Amino acid sequence: MGSKSFKSIELRVPSQRFANWDQFVAQAPEYSIGLEVMDDTPGHRGHYVHFDHHAGVIREATMSAAMQAYIAVRQGRLMERWLDRVKPVPVYVWNADQDVCLASFILEYHELLEQKGSPVLRQVVQFNNKIDVCGGLYPVDLDEIVANHFTWIFEPYMEQRTLGRTPGDGPLIESVIRGVCDRVLALLEGRAGIAEIKAQPEILYESPYHYVIADEKGDPNSRLVLAARGYRNFISLVTTRPNGRYTYSVIRGSPYDDDVFELPKLLEAFQAAEDTPRVWGGSNMAAGSDSELGSSLHWTKLRDIAEPIVREAYFKSLPYHGDTPPAKPPDASNIDMPETSEANPLLSIEFRVPFDRIRAEHVEPAIGELLEQARARLAAVAGETGERTFRNTMHALDVMTEPLEYAMGVVRHLESVATTPELRAAFNAVQPPVSAFYSGIPLNAELWQGLKAFARTGEAAALKGERRRYLDKTLESFRRHGADLDPAGKKRMEELDVELAQVTTKFGENVLDSTNAFELILDNEAALAGLPPTAVAAARESAARKGKEGWRFTLQAPDYTAVMTYLNDASVRRKVYEAFAVRATEGAWDNRPLVGRILALRAEKARLLGFGDFADLVLEDRMAHKGARALAFLEDLKIKTEAKFRAENRELLEFRRSIEGPSAPELEPWDVGYYAEKQRAALYDFDEEALRPYFPAESVLAGLFELVSRLYGVRVTEVAGAPVWDPEVRYYEIHDANSEFLGGFYADWRPRDNKRGGAWMGVLLTGGPEPERFRPHLGYICGNLTPPVGGKPALLTHREVETIFHEFGHLLHHLFSRVETRSLAGTNVAWDFVELPSQIMENWCWERGALDLFARHWETGEPIPDGLFQKMKRARTFRAANGQMRQLGFGFIDLLLHTRYDAARDGDATEYARRILQEFSPAPLPANHAMAAAFTHLFADPVGYGAGYYSYKWAEVLDADAFTRFRDGGIFSSEVGGEFRSKILAKGDSEDPSELYRSFMGREPDPRALLVRSGLA
Repeated sequence: MGSKSFKSIELRVPSQRFANWDQFVAQAPEYSIGLEVMDDTPGHRGHYVHFDHHAGVIREATMSAAMQAYIAVRQGRLMERWLDRVKPVPVYVWNADQDVCLASFILEYHELLEQKGSPVLRQVVQFNNKIDVCGGLYPVDLDEIVANHFTWIFEPYMEQRTLGRTPGDGPLIESVIRGVCDRVLALLEGRAGIAEIKAQPEILYESPYHYVIADEKGDPNSRLVLAARGYRNFISLVTTRPNGRYTYSVIRGSPYDDDVFELPKLLEAFQAAEDTPRVWGGSNMAAGSDSELGSSLHWTKLRDIAEPIVREAYFKSLPYHGDTPPAKPPDASNIDMPETSEANPLLSIEFRVPFDRIRAEHVEPAIGELLEQARARLAAVAGETGERTFRNTMHALDVMTEPLEYAMGVVRHLESVATTPELRAAFNAVQPPVSAFYSGIPLNAELWQGLKAFARTGEAAALKGERRRYLDKTLESFRRHGADLDPAGKKRMEELDVELAQVTTKFGENVLDSTNAFELILDNEAALAGLPPTAVAAARESAARKGKEGWRFTLQAPDYTAVMTYLNDASVRRKVYEAFAVRATEGAWDNRPLVGRILALRAEKARLLGFGDFADLVLEDRMAHKGARALAFLEDLKIKTEAKFRAENRELLEFRRSIEGPSAPELEPWDVGYYAEKQRAALYDFDEEALRPYFPAESVLAGLFELVSRLYGVRVTEVAGAPVWDPEVRYYEIHDANSEFLGGFYADWRPRDNKRGGAWMGVLLTGGPEPERFRPHLGYICGNLTPPVGGKPALLTHREVETIFHEFGHLLHHLFSRVETRSLAGTNVAWDFVELPSQIMENWCWERGALDLFARHWETGEPIPDGLFQKMKRARTFRAANGQMRQLGFGFIDLLLHTRYDAARDGDATEYARRILQEFSPAPLPANHAMAAAFTHLFADPVGYGAGYYSYKWAEVLDADAFTRFRDGGIFSSEVGGEFRSKILAKGDSEDPSELYRSFMGREPDPRALLVRSGLA
C-alpha cells in the first residue's frame, strides 16, 4: 500500500444557523445528516442506529431517534470531546432524489468527491445554537476508486485514534483480501504468529494502534476482517455483494493488553458471524433491503450473537477470574486462590460479577469455605518462620482477605438493592463469623509479633512513600483495634465487634421494612391539588403497579419530597411527615432500643481501647483527629449561621401571613417546605419543577461523562450484556486517554421495594498498578431517583442531578486510584476527606457551560433559557442558612451522642437527639419525632458515619475552596483537572490528606469559600 499514490481532498459547506429542529428540517429538504449515536428509546437501547430526514419529512419510525441525534449534536456530546484527537465524527447522508443512503463511512465515485458543495459530510461540530458542518476526506487512491468503483470504507465509530493519519485508510481491495486469507486462517488456528502475518506485504494497513488483515471463509461473496489493536480489540465483518460493494459492521470488544483473544473463542465468534444473514436493515430500512450503492449498515444482529462470545473470552482473561489466578507471591503469601466453581459463583473472583447466577443458597456455603481459606492465609502469614519481608508480611496481609471481601461485598450489595427474605436470612447468618474473623486479625498475637518483627528490619527502616505509610498505619490500626490487649480484653473486643455487626445490620433492615410498610392511597383527584404533573403521573403508575385504583404515595424520596413541597392539603402533608418522622419506632421494627445498644457497645469499645469516647477512637486517624475539634468546627459554623437562620424563618412566617392574613398560624414542620417553595417562587419567579424537562436522566449521564472526559481525558461507555441484579441496571467501562482500561461500574438509579433508600457508591474490586499491567477497578453507584412516568423519560430535579454528580465523584475516586496497596487505595481515606471528590462534582451542576452539555429540553432539545438559569442561580442561596443548620444539626446529634450522651442521665437516645435537633429546626418538632431511629448513616454499620457526620461539612469547606481553582482556571480545564486527578483522586490514602490538599491548592484550605458560596458571608 505504501507504493500507491494518495491525495487529500477536503469538502466544506458554509456554516448555517438553525434556531430549532423544525428550522433545520425546513432548510435541509434534499439531504439529511444522521449521527451514529446510541439509541436509548424503548426497544432500541444498546443498538447503534442511523437517523434520516427525507424530503422535509421526518419518518415516523425514526422521529425519536432523529431528535436524539439533533440533541446530541446540540450538546456537543459526539463532537467536541474528539476534535483534538479523532477526526472525523461518523455521519450518514441520505439522498432524497434516489431514496438511497450514501451510508456511513461510504463515499462512492470520483465525481461525487469532487463536488465542492456536496453535502457529503464527515464531521459535525459545535452545534450549540448553530450547525457548523465540514467534511474532511482523508488520503485515498482516487484513481483506484474511479477505476474499480469500490466503496470507500472507513474505520467504524470514533474510537480509532489514527483515522486520517496513515495512508492505510484506503479501500479494501478484493485482490488484497484474497491474497491474505490463508495467512489469517494460519493466525486464527495458531499456525502463525502476529509478527509473521504483519510481515507480509498484503497487510491492508497498520499503525501504532492496530492492524487489519482479511480472511476468506469459503464463500466468495464474504470476507472476514480481524482488526486487533494493542489497546482496543474488535472483530469486523465485511461482506461483499456480487456488484462488488461492501457492507462494514463491527463487534466492539474490550480493552486487552495483548493482541490476540483466546483463539477458540474467536473462531466461535467468526462462525457465528458467518452464520448470520448478510444484510441487516437500518432503523429506517427493512431488514434485508439492499440499495444500489450498498446495503444498509446495522450490525445489531451480528453483535448480539458474536459479542457475548468475544467479551466472555476477554473477561476470562482478566486477573480476577478464577481460571487465571493472580501470580502467587513467595513465602507465606503463596496461598492458592480458589478455582472457579460452576455450582457456587461466589467462590471465585470474577470481574464480570455473575449477578444473574448468585442465589441466597450460595451464601452460607461459599462464605464458610472462603472463611476457612482466609483463616489458612492468616495462619500462614502469622506463622511465617523465615525472615520477615515486605512481601511475605505486609503484601500478604493486604491481599489475604480479597476473596472473602469480594464475596461479602457482593452479598452485602445484593442485600441492599435486591433483598429477599432468603437472602436476608443468609446474610444475617454469615455476618457473625465474618465479623469475628475480621475483628480477630489485629487481635492475633502471632501476627502482631510478626508485624513488629518486620518493623524492626532494615528493609522496613528503608521504606519510603506509600509503603512507609502503609506500615505505619497498619501498626497504628492494630494498636487501635486491640493488638496490645490482654487475652480477656481481646475476647471482649471480638464479642463487641460481632454484636455491633449484628445490631447495626438489624437496624438497617428495620428502616427498610418500616419505610416499605407505609403507603397512602388517595382516591380523589382533588386531593392532589398543587402537585406537579410528574408527581401525579408517578403516583398513578405506582398504584397501578400494585393493582390499586387512585394515586399511591410512599416514603421513598421522590414521593416524599413532592408531597412535602407542593401538595396543598396540609392534613395529607402532616400524615406523610409524621409517618416519615417515626419510621422504625413501632413493633418488630422498633430501632430505639437498638440505638441505645449501639451507642453502649461503641462506648465500651472505646474505653476498652483506652479512648475517652467513640469519637476520639474513630477520629484519631482522620483530619479532625479529636471529637472536641470536630465539635468546635461545627460550633464555629453554627455561630456564623444562626442569625441568618433565625432571619430566614421570620421571613418565611411573614410571607405566609402576607398571603393568608396576619392570623395565619405558626409554621409546622410539614408546612416549611411547602411555604418555602411558594416564597422562592414569589421572590425569584422560580419553580424548581420548571427545570425537570431539561434534565432527562440519560442526557444528564451523557453530559456527566462528557464533563469527566474533558477534565480527565477519559472515556465512559455503556457495555451491553453484563449480568445485573435488576433489568434497569446499566454497566459501564471507563478508559484512559491512552485506552488503558481503568475499570467498570454498575449504575442503579431507580427506587424499588427491595432496595434501601438514599444514594450511595460502593466498591466490588480494588485494582491498581502492578509491575507489568494495571488491574482494573470495579464499583457501583445507586440512588432512588425519579423514574420514567407517563411515557416520558425519567425527568430529574436539579437536586437529583447533583446526587448523580456527587456519587460519581466517589466512583472516580475509586476508579482513578493508582495506589498499589489495596487498603490505601481509592476511597479508603479519612472519612472527613472522602467527601471532597464527591462534593466538588456538585459545583459543575451550577455552571452554565457544564449545564449546556446536558441540560436540554427532552422534547425540543433547547438549552435552559437564560432567564430560567439566572433565576436558578439567584435562588441557589435561598434559605441557605436553613440548609446549613440542618446538616449541622445532624452533625451535632452524631457527635453529642458519641461524646456526651449518658443513658442514665439523658434518657432515651432518640428523644435526646430530638431535643438537640430542635435547636436546628425551623419549626417545633412533634413530641414523637424520632429521626435518629432511621439515621442509617450513623447506625446501619458498625462504624459508618458514626462520630463522622461532620465530615460532610468539613469536606464542603474543602470542596468550595478547591473549586476556586477550576473557577479561575476554567471549568473544563484539563490542566487543573489533571492536577486534581493526579494529586487527589489517584492518591487514595497513600499520603496524608492534608498534604494532598496542600499539594493541589498550594496552601491551607480557606473556610470562607464555603460561606461565600452559600451567601452567608
